[in-house]
Amino acid sequence: RIEAKCKFEKALLHEGFEILGYRIVPVNPSVLGKNSQKTEPWTEQIFVCHPSHTGPQLESSLYIARKKTEAKLTYDSLYICSLSTK
Repeated sequence: RIEAKCKFEKALLHEGFEILGYRIVPVNPSVLGKNSQKTEPWTEQIFVCHPSHTGPQLESSLYIARKKTEAKLTYDSLYICSLSTK
């Protein structure tokens, strides 16, 4: 997971983003069954900013960083469910 995050961060930095930090998304695993608990994903939220891009240009840069990351990694190593300002 750490290697995948590093590749994701590298793609974001390449597009000019500053990484502000991460937060672990709170979950309630007690509601999951035994099989679901075995495959529960690790979920984090990343916070980024860009010094000059806004609006459509910002969305485009986020999209490019996401696609570059997805091209280098497998679904099992990192899944980006959303990377958008919306």
